[in-house]
Amino acid sequence: TPRLEIIALMKGSVLELTVKDNGVGMEADQLKKACLPGYTTKDPSRHAGMGLFFCETLLRQLGGALKLFSVRGIGAKVLMEVPSRSLSSDIITPPSPSDSAPTEKKRKPKKGIFSNRQMWILGEADTTVDVIHKFLQKEGASIKLFQDRPSFEKIPPQNLGEGVCILNVSDMKQALRYITVLEEKTLLEKTLVLASEEVLPHLKGRLKNSGVRFLKKPFPMESLVASLTSL
Repeated sequence: TPRLEIIALMKGSVLELTVKDNGVGMEADQLKKACLPGYTTKDPSRHAGMGLFFCETLLRQLGGALKLFSVRGIGAKVLMEVPSRSLSSDIITPPSPSDSAPTEKKRKPKKGIFSNRQMWILGEADTTVDVIHKFLQKEGASIKLFQDRPSFEKIPPQNLGEGVCILNVSDMKQALRYITVLEEKTLLEKTLVLASEEVLPHLKGRLKNSGVRFLKKPFPMESLVASLTSL
C-alpha cells in the first residue's frame, strides 16, 4: 500500500521537516543528481526537474539544508532543516504600515560575485534560463534577455562592451544560427553555451579552438559560476 509520512520536529533552534514514502526509491547516481536544475527521470516535456533544486536553494538562503536518503525498491526520505530565526513573524506576516516608515539606518546592499557585470542570455527561454536569470540578478549582474535572434543581431558589436553571452540551446539548428551571429560579432571567446547531452558533442566539434566554454545540462550552479568567471 502506498504510504506518505510527514513529520515536523523542533530540535533546539532548528525545525526539521521530514517527508518519507515507500515508493520505488532512487539509484545512487540518481540521488547525486536529484537537486541539479533540470534533472528529471520523468517526461521532460511535462516535468521541468526544478522542484528539489528550488527547495534546496531556498533552504540554503534561509541558512538551512536539504538532505536526501533513498534505497532502490524501499523508498525515499527528504529531510529539510530550517533555522527557527528564519521563521520569525516578520518573515511570515506581511509588514504593517508602520513597518514601512523610513528609518535612520539602512543596510548597505551586498555586493554579488558578478556585481555590475554585463551579461546577455540568448536562445531558448526555459526553466534553466529562469533559474540562471534570478541567480545572476541576485549576484549583482546586469542582464539582458534576448528571446529571439533578430533582436540580438541588430545590436552593433561596440554596444555590447565587455559583457558575456550565455547561449541556452537544445536544438542544433537553432544553436548554429546563434553561433553564426556570435562569430560575426567576434563574441565567441566571451560565450558560454548551455546544451543538452545530445547537442553538446556536435557543438564542441564545430567550435573547436574557438574559445567558447560549454556546460552540459543539467549542471550544478558552482560550475556555472566557475565558467562565467573564466570568461
